[in-house]
Amino acid sequence: MCFRCFVCCLLRMGNRYSTISSAKELQRGDHISYPTQRMPSLHHHAIVVHWTKGTWVHVIHATDSQVGGSSGSSGSSAKVSEEDVDLEEHIRNKTLTRYNYLWGECYRPDKVIRRARNHIGIFHYDALNQNCEHLARYWKTGRYESIQANVVSTILWEFARKGLGSIGSLKWLPTHLRFYIVNPLWLIFYF
Repeated sequence: MCFRCFVCCLLRMGNRYSTISSAKELQRGDHISYPTQRMPSLHHHAIVVHWTKGTWVHVIHATDSQVGGSSGSSGSSAKVSEEDVDLEEHIRNKTLTRYNYLWGECYRPDKVIRRARNHIGIFHYDALNQNCEHLARYWKTGRYESIQANVVSTILWEFARKGLGSIGSLKWLPTHLRFYIVNPLWLIFYF
């Protein structure tokens, strides 16, 4: 698939998620995401266990908490944990999203949570091959994939294939995807 087709497929997936305006809207087993503090254009993914109170939600997620190696760097040890997180900022900014899966393409909520709990502990973090989105989507659907990592891999492949001169030919990209191309320094902070 060419880069342009790949991005078009991503854009068509826009109706596959909902913006959450209250933590009470979240249900057991929901796959959610919100911008990371370190790099707001990247999203952190988690599975909802239950709403706690106010804007606090109990989730299971892969964190870049340092367990050895540098925090969040590719190839480091990280952990899957179950904890309460405050989503107030993301709800207020309308950046908290829930992924909407079609009937039959995901597990029932209790099984999603059981699958996620089976992974609690240390895991080998790799930004392109094993990150929080890979795990959340795997727990929810059984498919081990990350749309963000696919976008990054495709962009890196295009740079390798066409060189930096390809930036000018990608002006048709939406602004939020152009960020990755015109600001390659984000890779240093992400990996």
